[in-house]
Amino acid sequence: MRNDTGKKILLFIFTLVFICAMLWLAASAFHIISPGVFGAIADFLMNGSPFLRILLGIISALIAIISLVLVISSDRKAKDAGRNIPICGTGENGENAFVSCSAVDALVEKQVRQNKSVKKVECRVSDIDIEGIKLNLKLEVLEDANMVRLCSELQTQIADQISGITGVKVRDIVISIVGTVSTNKSSSIERRVN
Repeated sequence: MRNDTGKKILLFIFTLVFICAMLWLAASAFHIISPGVFGAIADFLMNGSPFLRILLGIISALIAIISLVLVISSDRKAKDAGRNIPICGTGENGENAFVSCSAVDALVEKQVRQNKSVKKVECRVSDIDIEGIKLNLKLEVLEDANMVRLCSELQTQIADQISGITGVKVRDIVISIVGTVSTNKSSSIERRVN
């Protein structure tokens, strides 16, 4: 949905600029705008108020940057949205059914956040094939957590949840512990020296 909104905004901006340019061209062709106006605009851009020229430049740069960001982000989202996982052979009408990788990522992250030992999680579907999917998880955990047991529990829970909800087989889950968080609430430690 956001992807479509970004494309609509970008299309609106380009359409608005194109329409303004065409109206300006038509108005000057039919002499609605006198030829001296172009000279006045050029004179303003060269010798006009510095504040207004800077303001015009900032507005133009912001429009260009926002348009570029929208194109880049919509392209990334389109690539991710294009990655779908088949969830069953065929539907009622002979059509295939799919679940997006981003939906699987969100399900996994929600499941992992329920564990009190995990403070941050990032999940990506890294591989899709006929045997199932491969998930890559990056976790930040409490420093006193038993990491071996935590990883084992998460792998079992995630595989069961994804298979149960989507019908997609999880063939591998790679968990990387990328950081630890202190469980001690006070950072100052008192030491006595004898």
